[in-house]
Amino acid sequence: MTLSEFSYYIRRIGPIAVVGLILFIVFFVVIRLLVSVLTTSNEPTVFTPQFGMLDPIKFSHKVDYPPSPTFTLDNIEGRPVTATSSAEIFFVPPENARFGYPQTLSFMAKAVNFSPETSYLLNETQATFENGLQKLGVDITNFNFTFDVNFSGQGEIFENTIIPDKTVIVNSAIEFLRKMDRYPDDLAQGTNNIIYLKYDPVSQEFAVVTDVALANVVEVDFFPPDIDHYPIVSPKYFNSQNYVAMIFKPGGKEVIKAQIRHFAKDTSFAPPYPIKTGDQAWEELSNGKGIIVSAGQNNSNITVREMFLGYYNAEDYQTYFQPVYVFLGDNNFAAYVPAVDEQYIKE
Repeated sequence: MTLSEFSYYIRRIGPIAVVGLILFIVFFVVIRLLVSVLTTSNEPTVFTPQFGMLDPIKFSHKVDYPPSPTFTLDNIEGRPVTATSSAEIFFVPPENARFGYPQTLSFMAKAVNFSPETSYLLNETQATFENGLQKLGVDITNFNFTFDVNFSGQGEIFENTIIPDKTVIVNSAIEFLRKMDRYPDDLAQGTNNIIYLKYDPVSQEFAVVTDVALANVVEVDFFPPDIDHYPIVSPKYFNSQNYVAMIFKPGGKEVIKAQIRHFAKDTSFAPPYPIKTGDQAWEELSNGKGIIVSAGQNNSNITVREMFLGYYNAEDYQTYFQPVYVFLGDNNFAAYVPAVDEQYIKE
């Protein structure tokens, strides 16, 4: 074969060889990608909990299950509801005693009419003022407080009371919290609810009344705002641990009890954790593993009308702010089931 013939064949075969080589490379790459995708899809996704294993929620208020209960779910969906596959978990930073706390304690005691000479007892982080007529307890790390008036034997303070309109009631409660310098932004941005009460000096008990004309005490409960459309629920559900109870008379008002038990959460980092399905939560409630917080007038046959996800707002410090499934039923029935998947909860 002459050089001219060889050059001729190269020019004829060369383009075909190049195209064949390109097709081979493309085919090889496609096969490699396909194998990689199939291999990856078969590998299970491993979830790494950012906060590690969580402490279980400590519920401060529980009602015993009735004997041999039966639960019926009669909600709009007609089945247990799974709100989402995961929910954010919030860290609640612990707090230490603040510099200058004695001055703040003195300011708070003065706001509820303790004399400047009244001293307090300090037990770890709890400071207590008491004079026989009233008692004030304050946590020196965050200034959460509980205030009570001893009205035993003072039934006259519940006489000749009036009930002002709702705006006056709410504004009076807010005014008191600001006077105590303990009105957290979360509560200011949230909602409030007025409860009308009648105090019986004989039995020394409060009863909720629907007829305002029968009331002699009003209570304003404060609730934080929702998180991602999920409501924040309190230990007793129908009542908040953040409240102000007052008596109104023509000459003014008197706060007879009040409390703020609020813990600020860190919203800068809130990793999601897998949560139980609605079916799992319903099964736990039905099998006696839920937390009943209000039994109402229910007997052993309990009908649940509503089921949703919420965040449990503890009245005592807990490291994490966690979600719960909420179950509401006839006759003021309310119950919770912790929502985070149990494999991420410490035993």
